[in-house]
Amino acid sequence: MSGCPDEVRIAVVELLRTGLLRIRRAAAAADPALCFIEADHLHNLPTLLESYSEDLLRFYLDVERKAYVSQLGRHPARDLHHQDVREMQPLWSALQDYAHAHAADGAR
Repeated sequence: MSGCPDEVRIAVVELLRTGLLRIRRAAAAADPALCFIEADHLHNLPTLLESYSEDLLRFYLDVERKAYVSQLGRHPARDLHHQDVREMQPLWSALQDYAHAHAADGAR
């Protein structure tokens, strides 16, 4: 994990914590499909920590995060509480800001 920048590591660890709590809530609601969506969102984040690269961060932000939000939007549920990702927004913003700052550094 030494190659993973602190800003990224902190945000990813908080995403993992938040996602695990969301899995627990989905399990308590007996919603295995939602458990799968949540776990699918998280399963590659440890690789980002272990083998950090700007390409992996970009892939998470551009592909995996968007797929997660899309899957949540398609998931049928009695209420829409599962679509509330506000607690993840500041973490995603921190990752996005880091990626943009370092993409700009690389372009110089």
